[in-house]
Amino acid sequence: MAMMIAMPEFKRRISAWLFSMEWEESRQAVLKPMHRLQDSMGAVLNSKHLPYYLGLLLGFGNMMNYGDARRGNAGAISVSLLDKLELTKDNRGKSSLFTYLIGTVKLRHPEALHLIDEMKPVLAAGVTQISWEDTGVAVQEAEKAVQVFQNDCSFVKKKLVELGTDAEDPFIPFSVEFTTRVLGELQELKQHYSRLDNTRTKFLRYFGIVDAKKKPENIFFLLVPFIERLRRSVQDMVKKERRSANKGQKLGDGEFAHVVANLQEQVAL
Repeated sequence: MAMMIAMPEFKRRISAWLFSMEWEESRQAVLKPMHRLQDSMGAVLNSKHLPYYLGLLLGFGNMMNYGDARRGNAGAISVSLLDKLELTKDNRGKSSLFTYLIGTVKLRHPEALHLIDEMKPVLAAGVTQISWEDTGVAVQEAEKAVQVFQNDCSFVKKKLVELGTDAEDPFIPFSVEFTTRVLGELQELKQHYSRLDNTRTKFLRYFGIVDAKKKPENIFFLLVPFIERLRRSVQDMVKKERRSANKGQKLGDGEFAHVVANLQEQVAL
């Protein structure tokens, strides 16, 4: 033990070795939330059916404002509306705007019920638990850790050169090889974050938000409950249509019957 401690820059060597053993796990801990966030925002941006739902809500709102010259017609809806759909009732207090929305989709464009399939990455990612701020901090911390590793390697190398033992010390080839690797992987990490930030900007603009301080989780906190309610409603539809089929009744019009047949295979009941 005394011989090991007497090694030149022993503490810095240990620090560098520990970093090399922990780097991959740390890198993955930063990457995985970024991938989940990228996949979730991409699912929204590439959705074929979500614009139909938003368009129905916009049309309904403009219809309710008809004749009010002071308000006029809106060009878009606020995403904050999504968590108020169940609270918006008819004059009898029985049917909500959410019920109206789902009923209209089923009647006019049942294929759009497959929005729940498009949103699977969103529901599976636990995306509401991913903090945009924490993601950026994690990338910065990774960069700082790499810098500390490089500093440790530089100090050890300098000491070995002074002692004239650098040619035979195994730390030198280790530090060169791992530094090359870690710098490349750090660059990839930063590129992932840059692409993610570009996607974030597009994601916010999709919902008409231009405030650069807004975070993806602000949207997902509203969107995820809406998708989950839609999923439960579709499950109920499938169960109802299955019971009707078991009684020998028809599933309804041909298009909806086709959608139900597909959903019976895809929706966990």
